[in-house]
This record gives sequence, C-alpha cells and structure tokens, in this order.
Amino acid sequence: MTVWDWLRLDGKVAFVTGAGSGLGRAIAEAMAEAGADVVCVDIDEDGAARTAERVQTLGRRGTPVQADVSEEAAVMRAFVTAVEQFGHVDVVFANAGIGGKAPRIPDLPLEYWNRVITVNQTSVFLTVREAARHMRRTGGGKIILTASIGGLVAEADLNSFAYSAAKGAVINMARAAAVQLARDNIQVNAIAPGMFLTHLGGGRLRADTDDPEVAALRDRLLAKIPLHRFAEPDELKGLAVYLASDASQYTTGAIFVVDGGMTAQ
Repeated sequence: MTVWDWLRLDGKVAFVTGAGSGLGRAIAEAMAEAGADVVCVDIDEDGAARTAERVQTLGRRGTPVQADVSEEAAVMRAFVTAVEQFGHVDVVFANAGIGGKAPRIPDLPLEYWNRVITVNQTSVFLTVREAARHMRRTGGGKIILTASIGGLVAEADLNSFAYSAAKGAVINMARAAAVQLARDNIQVNAIAPGMFLTHLGGGRLRADTDDPEVAALRDRLLAKIPLHRFAEPDELKGLAVYLASDASQYTTGAIFVVDGGMTAQ
C-alpha cells in the first residue's frame, strides 16, 4: 500500500457535529473528499442540510441531522439515525461549540458559564460516550475532538475564561478517553486550532472590518502569530483526514496544535 492508500476513507462513515459551518463544514468536506460518507450534525438544520448537499456534490452520501448535541437524548437519536441510514459509524468528530468574547470574571453570569460548559464540554462527553458505545460493538474507530489553543494558554484579549476552562477539559478528555478506550481499538485525539476565520473563531476579524475596536484587536492578535495571518477552515482538512484514516492507527491521546506558531513562543 502507498501512503495515499492509507489516507483514503473509502467505505467509511464519518459523523461530524457542528457540521453546518466553519471548521465542521470543512471537516465534513474533507471526509467526503477522502472517500467517506458523512453524517452532518448541527443545531442549525439549514446549515446541516447545506453541508450534506456539498458532500453529495463530491460524490458521497451525505445526510443532515438536526440536533442540539448538548442534550443527551438528541445525541443518542443522532447516532441511531446514523446507524439506521449507514449501518455503522467509523469516525466521529466532536466539533460543535460556541465562543466569542465574554465579560470579565467579576461580571461573568452563572447562566453564561453554564451554557459555555454545556455546549463546549458536556456535548463532547455525550458524543464521545455514544461513539465509544457504538465502536466497541463494531471493532473500533476514530474519535477526534475539537479543542482550542484557549485550552492550553490564556488569551487576555478575548476574555475567554469559560471557553478556556471548557477547552482545557476537552484536551484532557481526549487523553483520558484515549487511554481508557485503547483496549477497544478506538483512537482518540484532539485538534487545538488557533485563530481561524470562522464565525466562532474570528470571522469578525477579517481585514475588511470597519470597526476600529475590532481592527485594533485584529492587529494585536496578528502580532502574536509568527505566520502573521489567520487561518482559513480548509487549512484543517489535511490533519482531519490523517486522524480519521488508517495512517494514524498508532496515534492516540495526542493534541495537535494548529495555530501558525502562536503558542510556540
């Protein structure tokens, strides 16, 4: 087999949460481009449908599933739907999340904290648990979590206290799940993106902004990135395919930082 054979996902089924936009949409496209069928899960029904249509234009089967993955019953139903339509799930991306600039700690409402933790941390647990239940029955699989460099370092400009707490938990969830699920032939890894131009991660920071406050924030963040630019969602596709494929069979419990060098200094 060549390296390209190892990276192919023909015959595989990928289950992607937060697939309706941003990194989730790019991941879903990457799965289809590498040969997988894709279950496109999102709370935004229209967004999930658009991504599923894109998967279909790439010649693969794509199905949209509307689900709030912070709710246990919704996650369970989404996996039931996936198995009913495709028979199995081989790759799961727990990618759904929310973010954005928040109040400073003294002014942070408990309601906001609870919402961020529920969507960014509890939803990951629920997705991992259902994936593990299914994969244990089918002989193994790949689980990939979307963390963030916010789970590794503090970014004062974004006041992202609750978000950082949740993403820090996701990083150690990947490690703990990798160790526990290794006996079931399930590899678990996490991707920690830096500043990507998505609605969540900084779409508002595009160069054409006319808001002076946002422009100043953009300049401060760019100054911290050695590559001196923000990333586009498609730049995560190669890593996503590697982690979903047989090329990563001996890779588990790893955290892959993709941030233009921001946390290397």
